[in-house]
Amino acid sequence: MIVIIVLFMRLGSVEICAGNPLVVCSFIPCFTLFTLFIFSFPFLSSPFLFLFLFLFLFLCR
Repeated sequence: MIVIIVLFMRLGSVEICAGNPLVVCSFIPCFTLFTLFIFSFPFLSSPFLFLFLFLFLFLCR
């Protein structure tokens, strides 16, 4: 799971958050999303965690 988070951060910071025209990614800084994702990890169960991950990837691509 930690590997997934690291890959998510690396892929997200390079591909998703670099000059994305979408409103969601424009108004919400990427480091804020990553911080919320990491800090909410212990409090969320796996289905919600993957739901957040897929929603973020879907909205920001």
